[in-house]
Amino acid sequence: MKPKKNTDSLQELHAIREQNYKETKNMSPSEYISYIRKKASKVSKSLKKLRVISSPDDFYTNTTKGKRAS
Repeated sequence: MKPKKNTDSLQELHAIREQNYKETKNMSPSEYISYIRKKASKVSKSLKKLRVISSPDDFYTNTTKGKRAS
């Protein structure tokens, strides 16, 4: 038996793609590149706001302010 596809997820994906198409359909290639770069810049700024935790010890230290359970 094949697994069922999640139709809600597919519908959401189609809606996102349709919206992207509507926003970009009349753009020239240079306008499209500029549009994508602006979106990428926003994402990059958002990601920089997130703290990157390199190891579980860093996570524990940052969340408990250096106090380790014994």
